[in-house]
Amino acid sequence: MQGDKSAVLPLNHQQGRIPIVWTITALTGAVSLGGLRIEATGASAAIYTNSSGAGIALAAVTEGLDVSALALYEPPYFAGSDGTEHITTLERMINAGQLDEATRYNMTAIIGLPAEAVEEMAQAPWWPGLVAVAPTLIYDQKASHDLETDPDWRSRWATVTVPTVVYSGDQTFPGLPEAADAVPAALPNAQRHVLSGQDHGPAPEAIVPELLRFLRSIA
Repeated sequence: MQGDKSAVLPLNHQQGRIPIVWTITALTGAVSLGGLRIEATGASAAIYTNSSGAGIALAAVTEGLDVSALALYEPPYFAGSDGTEHITTLERMINAGQLDEATRYNMTAIIGLPAEAVEEMAQAPWWPGLVAVAPTLIYDQKASHDLETDPDWRSRWATVTVPTVVYSGDQTFPGLPEAADAVPAALPNAQRHVLSGQDHGPAPEAIVPELLRFLRSIA
């Protein structure tokens, strides 16, 4: 971003993006996130994430990744939730090759969309691509389960002291605004903002000005 001192590294782990292995090792000048390697360049960098990418970013900073700031959009974590049944069901479907069924199960039983809405989505040209990467749902669910069953988020993220902002949209799925409230409440140096007219996938013209405003405010 010309004119700004910070670079933004997006980590957007939604269904089908990157099958992240949730073992994070701090290295000299770099951090490995499964198959993803972030190397220190000497420049200041901020991380922006969408959805469950928030867990990756928070874990990376906890393990020693040096960043200037974090911007987290709708981290989908619900303290005290037990996803064991969902994980078992998804594993059974995926092991049986029922990828379409697993994708629909994720949309309805886990995310909470009406079956009619999912049926409409299934007619879209991008649906087969979503179904093809259904096995990555297991990564999301196991990582979320690990976070949600931790009785003390504040201790877990106590070392994440960099400036952090957590966003949500006012047109998003039910429950996600409350989940977005819980994450900054567990961080030592976080703020919270709601984006008007946005859902779980914010439009670039909505989120980019917000990111620039945040980065300039902490410069």
